[in-house]
Amino acid sequence: MEEVFAEYLDQLFYKGYAEKFKDDNPNAYESQLAEFKNLYSIPKHETSLVYKGSNRNRNRSTATKIRSGTRRANKM
Repeated sequence: MEEVFAEYLDQLFYKGYAEKFKDDNPNAYESQLAEFKNLYSIPKHETSLVYKGSNRNRNRSTATKIRSGTRRANKM
């Protein structure tokens, strides 16, 4: 995330600004980095690719899941 923050600062001001800012004022840099992480991080529960929000498929048979595309056979 720090790399993204550095790229963001460099795009806002000029190339190399983030490194200079970090060297010149490390406390302010760390404070701004923490704020950046807080504002732009994605909560873990929002990053799941398989989350459907329900357990409705839990009790269905495997064949039904395969037909509906919910579960796929392993490919070797």
